Amino acid sequence: MKILFSVLRYQLITDEFMNIGILFHNLDTDERRLETISKWTRLKGFDDELDLKIFKILLDGIKEEIQNTLFNKKQIFDIYEYHKRYVNELRFSEIYTAEVDDFNEYIEFSKKNFLRYDYEKKERPGINQQLRYMKSLMKGNSIEYSSKPILGKFSENIKFDYIINEFAFKIFSFEEKKLSQMISTAKFWAYTAYELKDKYKVIFLYDKDVIDENFNIIKNILEDSSFKVMRYDEGLNWITKLSKDKNKLEGIS
Repeated sequence: MKILFSVLRYQLITDEFMNIGILFHNLDTDERRLETISKWTRLKGFDDELDLKIFKILLDGIKEEIQNTLFNKKQIFDIYEYHKRYVNELRFSEIYTAEVDDFNEYIEFSKKNFLRYDYEKKERPGINQQLRYMKSLMKGNSIEYSSKPILGKFSENIKFDYIINEFAFKIFSFEEKKLSQMISTAKFWAYTAYELKDKYKVIFLYDKDVIDENFNIIKNILEDSSFKVMRYDEGLNWITKLSKDKNKLEGIS
């Protein structure tokens, strides 16, 4: 079955954001569902001025609005048009496409990747699961990619996680890691990015922000030689937007 979905974010004026839900539309059954976070204290910590009671009422209103009920059954639901309504604190991500066998199973898989902090640490996806999810999104959105090694400056094999056109992606996992021991790894990949700068735009993705001086050191090292450094969920949105922008340009030409 084919589904479309978009991640709902709460965004501050500083452009910092927190994923708070995912809007799904099953095109085969016309089922629409907004799945939201349940650990609201984290959102309150993100914006201590937010009135959670009013905010939850707002989300309940969205859930009611998108439902396929007797009152709106004659209205065709268009997720592309619907997600354009939200341009202030509440914003939707790019729209993702997926071909799935089990709707509920895919919803759970998506929630673990985009709403990971709603789950206990042992339930959160590791780097292999993140790569598998990223691969499924690229396939669903017709994004051509490669995971084959490329040749470095001295003809050595270099293994990025994925290559998309001129962009080379490498994912870092910082959760539950001794960050001081990852500094040398960051330096290796930063140097690799520098060596390849004439061939590839290297993008480093990571699973979570960490309040730790070593995290800041690692991030600064990676940013020094790469094209971009961003969180994993932000990277998925960026890749999808890149693909859609490319298709628009090809359509114009």
